[in-house]
Amino acid sequence: MPELVKGRLRGLTLKVTGVLTVAAVLAAAAVLALVAAGELLGTWHVEPILTGSMRPGIQPGDVVLISPEPVAAVRMGQIVAIHPPGTAAETVVHRVVEVDRQSGSTAIRTKGDANNVGDAWTARLHGKSAFRVRAVIPRVGYLAVAAHSRFGQLAVVGVLVGAGLWMGAAALWPRRPEADDAVPTPTAIG
Repeated sequence: MPELVKGRLRGLTLKVTGVLTVAAVLAAAAVLALVAAGELLGTWHVEPILTGSMRPGIQPGDVVLISPEPVAAVRMGQIVAIHPPGTAAETVVHRVVEVDRQSGSTAIRTKGDANNVGDAWTARLHGKSAFRVRAVIPRVGYLAVAAHSRFGQLAVVGVLVGAGLWMGAAALWPRRPEADDAVPTPTAIG
């Protein structure tokens, strides 16, 4: 292959790689912005799964996308995210196996799909909404756990700012001509 063709092919490969890298970073930033907007507006919430109680459908390390569901619409078979009685800091994602609507309130019993018995508690749903699982995103749960920590949030912001600065500098920095990219000038013999 002539050197001129090799040089142009290498230049084209670098340009395509650069465009794909920028597209990937922009896509990742758009997804993060969408998730953050949903979280801030209360439209949805991302909850990482740390245990295997919902196997095989939901694995440890997955993330579930949950959104508000009217308490009156909660039914058996739905997967919900609840705080067990007395443990406001813990969130459990399990399937509803029983719904009791007496005395103007709603109480549910839940069970993990992989568990042999139901949960030991009965959860009383307060307010107008419960949180229902809408989607499962495989294998990004541990990343979500890290991103929810203070260090993780700083790291995400740092990576995004660093990537933006790097792309901006690469776009503005003058490109140095390489020997392989040089076009030979014709010479007259004679």
